[in-house]
Amino acid sequence: RLERQRGHSAIGGLIVEALVRVLPPVLLPAVAGMVEKGDVGIASLPVVIGITIGKEIANIALMMLVVRRLLRWLMARSA
Repeated sequence: RLERQRGHSAIGGLIVEALVRVLPPVLLPAVAGMVEKGDVGIASLPVVIGITIGKEIANIALMMLVVRRLLRWLMARSA
């Protein structure tokens, strides 16, 4: 059951696993672009990572809103 402590731990583990699997491919192009420009300073790395993660959060939020409304519309049309 998900209401119990083990269920909460399992869901938390799945979320962490998803983040560990998704973040490297998302961050790799941003870091590669930074290296290509020659802007490899330690101070610029957190900025690039923050911007990239912010873009991904915005993308996920937008997709959740669009998919929610689109699915409601599609379900209403198909019913």
